[in-house]
Amino acid sequence: MELPVGDWQDYAHRKWSQLSAHEKGKFSPGSDLKESFDACWSHLQQEEEEVLERLSSHLSVGKEPRAVLFYKEEGNKRFGRKQYTAAAALYSKGISHGIPGTEEIAVCFANRSAALFHLGHYSVSIVDVSSVILEICPTRDFNVNHRFSQPHAVDLSFS
Repeated sequence: MELPVGDWQDYAHRKWSQLSAHEKGKFSPGSDLKESFDACWSHLQQEEEEVLERLSSHLSVGKEPRAVLFYKEEGNKRFGRKQYTAAAALYSKGISHGIPGTEEIAVCFANRSAALFHLGHYSVSIVDVSSVILEICPTRDFNVNHRFSQPHAVDLSFS
């Protein structure tokens, strides 16, 4: 199956050509990640979502629910070795393969939150915890308080 990469590249090129030099500068390799994210977010419109939907509606996303456990376990190994960046990436892969609303996804979000916390990405860590608490936990019998009270859980005190 041919992916619509060319169509998306053409669309992205047209959008890029419409940006001012100042806006383009926010995406340079030397720019702050938050600044790049905020700039991108400010330009994201319903139109882009519709274009992506149209281009990908006939494509399979290739999720493999059994892969969630693999990526979670591999992430746990890296987390145990204090390789927090690798752990966060592996938990993200697990999330991408999982079925929303499952305990497995909740655990991956919680674990990624802990890895991001250790990397000093506190606000992003809170977003992941919020995903677990506000979106996933109410639909399942999953006790996030128990999860974070375990001896191996991250200490969220700021001493």
